[in-house]
Amino acid sequence: MLSQIFYSQSKKLLIQEITISDTLVVKQIKEMVEHYSQTDSLFRSGLGGISLTIKKPINDSILRQYYLTPDSFYAIAGKDDDDYYPQYFDYISNRLILIYIEGLENVFQVDYTKKSKRNLQKRIDNFLEKKIALPDSTNSISIAKNFRGNPYTYMNSGVDIFIYQDGSIKSLKSQH
Repeated sequence: MLSQIFYSQSKKLLIQEITISDTLVVKQIKEMVEHYSQTDSLFRSGLGGISLTIKKPINDSILRQYYLTPDSFYAIAGKDDDDYYPQYFDYISNRLILIYIEGLENVFQVDYTKKSKRNLQKRIDNFLEKKIALPDSTNSISIAKNFRGNPYTYMNSGVDIFIYQDGSIKSLKSQH
């Protein structure tokens, strides 16, 4: 019954810029940005950012749970489908941070305004390879407009962060 109310009262949402206030998460993001700036040539050149997923704790002993991963943003670039978009974004260490809330789409239908998605796409474009047109070698006409280099992903590079009720913290290399 409650889910029917949420679905029937769907309104257009805005993807909002926020400031992440959890100092542990900010520290972990800064460390991840620093690590990939040193070890990855594309990241070092200013491409990509970080995705942060706020997860539902897997048990009652966990107060908060997060998943952090470097992100090339190719999965969302140029997409119109609302499922690809985060609810929020922030900037930390001059990098775009996309912030997703896990399971939100199970509670109500997520439907973002076109203006909100365009605004985020412009921000994402700053962290992608520049678009180029590929000329046809036979007659000098463009055969592909808005072409970007090869998309890349970061495999098995995420970190699960667990903040426990007793104040302890655990950070684990993710198996995602």
